[in-house]
Amino acid sequence: MKIKYHLLKNSTWIIASTGFPLILGFILIPDILDKLGHVKFGILSVIWVIIGYSSIFDLGLGKAVTKITADKIAQRKKRELTEIFYTSIAITTVMAISASSIGVLLTSFLTETVLNTPTNIYLEVKDTLLILSISIPLILLSNVLRGLLEGHGNFKSSSIAKGLSSAISFIAPSLALRHNENTTLTTIVLLITISRLLLLIFYIFIIKKNKYLHSYKIQHLSVNAAIQLLKFGGWITVSYAVGPLLLYLNHFLLAHLTPLADIVYYTIPYEVITKALIIPTAIAAALLPQLSAQLLLKKNYTIEVFKKANFYLFLIMLPVTLIGIFFAESFLSFWINSNFAKNSTSVTQIMFIGIFINSFGHTLQTFLHSKNRPDITAKLHLLELLLFIIYGPYLISVYGINGAALAWLIRVLLSSTSLYLIYRHLTTVDF
Repeated sequence: MKIKYHLLKNSTWIIASTGFPLILGFILIPDILDKLGHVKFGILSVIWVIIGYSSIFDLGLGKAVTKITADKIAQRKKRELTEIFYTSIAITTVMAISASSIGVLLTSFLTETVLNTPTNIYLEVKDTLLILSISIPLILLSNVLRGLLEGHGNFKSSSIAKGLSSAISFIAPSLALRHNENTTLTTIVLLITISRLLLLIFYIFIIKKNKYLHSYKIQHLSVNAAIQLLKFGGWITVSYAVGPLLLYLNHFLLAHLTPLADIVYYTIPYEVITKALIIPTAIAAALLPQLSAQLLLKKNYTIEVFKKANFYLFLIMLPVTLIGIFFAESFLSFWINSNFAKNSTSVTQIMFIGIFINSFGHTLQTFLHSKNRPDITAKLHLLELLLFIIYGPYLISVYGINGAALAWLIRVLLSSTSLYLIYRHLTTVDF
């Protein structure tokens, strides 16, 4: 009963930490766009994306630390946990400095060639990217420290910190531009960077306050710990990389195989509807340390906890899906206009079916991660990519935006079904 309570509590904290910045962004973005202008706002949005996808650059070590921390706590091996932690910090520091150095060296190229920056703001954008590059170690080290907190089940502290940090990405430019409409991108990113430094300090404070480590003196680094971390984190990185790649490939095919004017009928519903996935994502994140620990202690109870989590997920996502399917046209007509609703209702309905199926894919994936098998999910994601390359272009070229939605639905259906069959096989063999 206590474990189920913690699962619901931790999931709620994670949902709040993700939902609050989304609501804040919805409120503040129009004003930021108006004051900053389309060109500068476009660059700021790229920066937000880079920060948001920072997990790709930490080689999955944040999630690896969460999983291994939960294991070591269950095994009462706190000395080994300290060794794991300092090894992860060492690896992350090397990766962060390398990524930061590359970013600094490529600043001119990114500013001029990739972003095709107008001459009048060239130096401003270059300085902005320079600060972002220098801040990479703060972002990556924070991911690892948050992993330690979540491995101990302290989702309250990690969620508050993460939520406030994400919110500052909107609050900083909004307040700065209200104070001075001529505020530069460089100043805005500098303020965001300072908030990231404060976040890192907060994590360190919480770790020391709760005595999460056996010792705060730098330990001998362990080759075995490094292998364990990189093996788990490496497969996580593959999964993290394939997801955005599939999204960009889908949008690329849409741009080349359908009229450009039709793309908005797909992208707007997609961007809004997929935000509902914060619910299964939160439950899956809260599940990982609990399942990892329980698999080492009470295997039968582990399945009970997992089934109960999916039952809660079903109770939440089913009404969301049904409301979305039956009221899609009415909502789109009210929110945008009747012409948009006419062109986008089918896409929206298909996507709601997709998020319902995909919700359980999140928890099934977490079950495999808790069993130390992130390789299975990574290989499935690579297979999804290969299959999508085969059927995606056909469906989009023949059925347009509806075909793109169907392609996405097929992908999540294949993924979730495969994960379920693997889950059934593993529970039959091991339990």
